[in-house]
Amino acid sequence: MTLLCQITRNGGWPSRTADQIWKSPTGCALLIEDDRKLNRMLCEILEKEGYTVKACTDGEEGAYYLQQNAYDLALVDWMLPGESGPDILRESRRKGIMTPVVMLTALTAVENKVTCLDAGADDYL
Repeated sequence: MTLLCQITRNGGWPSRTADQIWKSPTGCALLIEDDRKLNRMLCEILEKEGYTVKACTDGEEGAYYLQQNAYDLALVDWMLPGESGPDILRESRRKGIMTPVVMLTALTAVENKVTCLDAGADDYL
């Protein structure tokens, strides 16, 4: 098993392995990604893996669904219209939402990765 991230978030929670994040018992996933082509592609991949997927294309809609429904996994883009991925995570974690979240980002600086984890992401890609 490969680790997606070596950094631990505040509170000392270690990153989960890829197998722990991608395989879940019930298979309900939330995808928040504004790039429609990437959104469709990720939906297809998740569905082929047996997930039921709710896909959103903006931050406000994604935040609503993350906070109103139970998911086994959420994939959240960093740069979204309406509300950013880190903002969605901070707000959701403050409300007690503990859905495992993988942040999707093209930003590769260590500071960006730390921001993701500090916001409440379990891992990042």
